[in-house]
Amino acid sequence: MNALWSYIDKKNWKAEKKYKAVLKIAGIAGALAGLCIWALVRNWAFTSLDWMFCFIVYPAFISCLIAFLYLCNHSFHNGSIERDITEKNKEE
Repeated sequence: MNALWSYIDKKNWKAEKKYKAVLKIAGIAGALAGLCIWALVRNWAFTSLDWMFCFIVYPAFISCLIAFLYLCNHSFHNGSIERDITEKNKEE
């Protein structure tokens, strides 16, 4: 998670876009990991597509939750989202 955040943090994006990017990447990575595990296990058990969705959705949700908790505790989380929103409102 730290390597992903370091890479995204180097981008010249606003805080909100950085948070969304990390959450999406973590969700996709979790879903792909679940799909790979299901692909390995389906030869012996859990052959229906219902199980595939279970193996994809739960890891995706959990990885997004972990990314959210990590980002909330990261030193970058110092109110900069609120500043971005305030600046956006001033522009309008």
